[in-house]
Amino acid sequence: MRVLGKIIEFDNVYLEYPDELINAEEETEAEKEYQELVMNKTQRLSLEELQQKLEETQSLHL
Repeated sequence: MRVLGKIIEFDNVYLEYPDELINAEEETEAEKEYQELVMNKTQRLSLEELQQKLEETQSLHL
């Protein structure tokens, strides 16, 4: 072991991440994908509603 300023270098040291941290990262990614899916669906529904209202408005003016 040698000390370099505030950095300490160790030889042959391995870090083990707890399963909870790894699973949390995977869940976060899955959650992001799900939120994106919900947002896309919500936006699509909103566009469909706007299109429907536009068609209704146009039919009233004809």
